[in-house]
Order: sequence, then structure tokens, then C-alpha cells
Amino acid sequence: MSLLLDEKKQAIVSAIRNYVKSTYSREIHSKDFLALDSAVENLPLRNLDDIERFIRNQFDFARYEIAKSRYWESLWNEKSLLCWIDLCNRDGFRREKALHALSGYAPNSFIFAIALRRLNDWVENVREAAREQIPLIARQSNSEDVVSVLWAILPHITSWGRIESNDHLVFQDIFGISAILESLKTKIIESTSGPVTEILTYVGRTDVIDKNLLEIANMAIQPVVRVKAYRCLFENKITWVASREWEWTDFRYCKGRLKSVIQERQLSVRVPTIELLEITSSDRSPKVRKLAGEKLIKEIPNLGKEAHRFAELLAADKTQSVAERGQFALKKLEKD
Repeated sequence: MSLLLDEKKQAIVSAIRNYVKSTYSREIHSKDFLALDSAVENLPLRNLDDIERFIRNQFDFARYEIAKSRYWESLWNEKSLLCWIDLCNRDGFRREKALHALSGYAPNSFIFAIALRRLNDWVENVREAAREQIPLIARQSNSEDVVSVLWAILPHITSWGRIESNDHLVFQDIFGISAILESLKTKIIESTSGPVTEILTYVGRTDVIDKNLLEIANMAIQPVVRVKAYRCLFENKITWVASREWEWTDFRYCKGRLKSVIQERQLSVRVPTIELLEITSSDRSPKVRKLAGEKLIKEIPNLGKEAHRFAELLAADKTQSVAERGQFALKKLEKD
């Protein structure tokens, strides 16, 4: 919890105690629920394990302190009231019920992140409830909040040990929401740093992004993102690492390595190779022009007379690695 300032910690602790007091009373104060939402509104979407553990511990401590003196009064409201904070509850039944209680919307990005993390919950029934409720919550929540959570979580999704194929379908449902997809596309284009290619690859598991792929390739600020998008368009497919499996290399000495399991999907759109070469061979980034040279060499037999024009253009490039590919293409054309 070193990421949080002491003032923020104190605000969370105070809001949790006031909320617990309210639930242990027959006089429910809506301001206590609103204060709890506000206390976590601007929490960072990183190190969520630590933050969630802190909230759970403070929640348990407040319940213990208050229930000692007001046990009988607690029996009615303690079992009936539900709030997002129950997503952090140690009781799996409470976490499951809290997901159903949140089926309307998540008040802010942090609460949606805690709900989304229930897809990796250690209780199967909670994960099933999350698969059912998360798309409903996403549709009702602010699209900017949902995208900020996806941006923080998607690069690390492969580290979720309990995630299953059905859980990936949940994310595909979220990507299918037009407002979220548009906001996600804009952020992929405008981001100047961060694991954008990993996010683009994960979104590319479904065809919702296909119609926007050429726009991303043309307009993305990061050259590596443009390279990724153009490569997918050149090859008319997108590939990703689905999992890693152990492969023995030497049984005698118990040696082995983790082998990546690659999956791919064919794109639902097709852009002519000539058009892609026109764009990539004059791109402002040498990384993209280098890709153009790579694809030119591969596609020489299918380009006809146009191949010579592209080869001369790339051979005259200021960047050596690009010029070398253009020169190789010229030699290949002369040989042919």
C-alpha cells in the first residue's frame, strides 16, 4: 500500500468504518455509501492485489470492532445489505451476491476493476457469476472507466492462473460494445507509450477490431503499433500466444523449456498488397519501411512491374536496414 498516500488511506478507512456502522444500524445513511464510492474513486489501477487486501482487512477489522458491542442489532442488516465492498469479502457467497447486486453499473473504474478481477476468483461459483454479470455491468458503466480498467489489466491477463476459455469470451462481449470499442481504438491510436501492441493483439482475438485495423495502422502514434497492424493486414491474420506448455529437451538430465502455444485468426477484411506497400514504403518510421521491404521480397512474384518501383524506392532509403532490403529486392528482380 505504499502507492497510496496516508491521506488516501485514512479516507478509505474512515469511509469503511462509517459504512459498517450504517449496515449495523437500522438507520441506513446513503451518504455513507456515497462516501465509500468517493474514497476509492481515484485509486491507481496497479498493484490491485495489495489494495484489495488492504480494503478487505480494514473491512474485517471494522466489522469486528463494531459487532462486539452491537451483535444483536447486526443480525438483520449484516445479512441483507450488499455493496461493492463485498467484492473483497472473504466469504465467497457474499462476493457472488455482490456481483449480482452490481448488475446495474460500476460507480468508478476501481470498482469495475475489482469486479473484473472476480473472473480470477478462487471460488468457481464467483467466477461463474462474474462471467454472467461483467458484460451487463460494462454496458451500464462509463465507457472511459471500462477502457481504463482494460488498459491496466489486459497486458497481465496471461498471468491469471484461473482464467479459462469462457473468460476470454467475456472480454469479447465487452469489446463488442460500440462505445467501449471506439474509446479503446482511440486510446490505441493516441497512446505514446505503454504495452499497446499487447492490448491490440488481445482485442484482435475477435473480429470487432478488423474494420478499424487500417485506420490504426495509418494513424497510431507508436511505430511498433503501426508495424503490428500492418503486419496483420499483410498476412491477413492475427496471431497471439495462447498459453505456454512445458517441453522436455533432455529426459536424462531433466532439462526442458516452456514452449509458446500460438493461435491465429483470419481477418474478416482484406487490403490489397499494392495499397499496403504504397503506404508502408513511405511511412515516417524506418520500422514500418523495414516491414515494407520484408513483404516486398516475399511478394515479388505476385507484384509484376510494380515490384521494381518499390524496390528502387526502398533501395534509396536513408536507413541502412531498409535500403539493404530494397537492394536485395533489386538483385532478386535482376536474377529473375
